[in-house]
Amino acid sequence: MVQIMKNNMKNNMKKKMVLIKMFLATCLVIQAVILQGARAEETKADPVIQRVQEWYDKLSDLQADFRQKTFSQTLNRTTEAQGKIYFKKPNLMKWNYISPEKQIYVINHENFWWYVPEDAQVVKRKASTVLQDTTPLSFLAGLGNLRKSF
Repeated sequence: MVQIMKNNMKNNMKKKMVLIKMFLATCLVIQAVILQGARAEETKADPVIQRVQEWYDKLSDLQADFRQKTFSQTLNRTTEAQGKIYFKKPNLMKWNYISPEKQIYVINHENFWWYVPEDAQVVKRKASTVLQDTTPLSFLAGLGNLRKSF
């Protein structure tokens, strides 16, 4: 029974890691969409890229409510979750899930923590094992640069 619970927690954590990666990628895609209007010539895109970079450089923190839907092909089922996300430069992000079950994810440049109050357990990992790509980490750390990353 304990092994089954550990396997379930491990599988849930993998799914949540994918969701965190997707969130960071979504942030980057939003920035790219802003740049889409300047696709003609690189010289025309320069002012847009510069404005987006300046906006990002000035951003110190951000919080937002979120809703997510995840489809599992294996289970042929969609699950829905919602909560609040907090981002603060440098190096801090927190996901606070309120449904379907309370969970808290915290990540900084060095570590990742996952807490499920119902289980009264905290899982700690190195952030580098959670986010293999260094681009999201650099933006999370407040060091993101659109020209260098894209």
